[in-house]
Amino acid sequence: MEPKIIKSIMYNNEEKQIFEPIKLRRVISVKTAQTVKNMLESVVDYGTGTQAKIEGIKVAGKTGTAQKFDIEMKKYSNSKYVSLFAGFLPADNPRITILIVVDEPKGDYWASSVAAPIFKRIALGVLEYMNIGPAPQIAMVTNAENTTLLKAGKEVKTVRQFNH
Repeated sequence: MEPKIIKSIMYNNEEKQIFEPIKLRRVISVKTAQTVKNMLESVVDYGTGTQAKIEGIKVAGKTGTAQKFDIEMKKYSNSKYVSLFAGFLPADNPRITILIVVDEPKGDYWASSVAAPIFKRIALGVLEYMNIGPAPQIAMVTNAENTTLLKAGKEVKTVRQFNH
């Protein structure tokens, strides 16, 4: 895509001129894009990004932990870090991209335990806001005394049964 700074020009809250994206060329092949996406899915499924995993939604992403450079000491710090997680979802049809950067986290500094869980919390909120996600799992459990409705494994309502 051709880089753009302006999306549109507006007058009196009305768009007068819209600058549509211009496709210049394909940057990477479809095969390479699929390979990279699969690698990023593996990071979340089996690697350092497991704390970003969301049940029922395929997430792709990458963790990053870096030492900060200490200008005064002229070397990398042993106590100051930047932790990040960049990801997108649903991985097969991306609608959401989120980048989490935590500058100098306190205590644990690994991105897998600092940034990935933040990504997950924000992604869950955005998924809910955008009404994206798997259908909730609903089950009804009946025994001799009660019928209980469960949604996503949590009790929603229990009704006591009466035998006539």
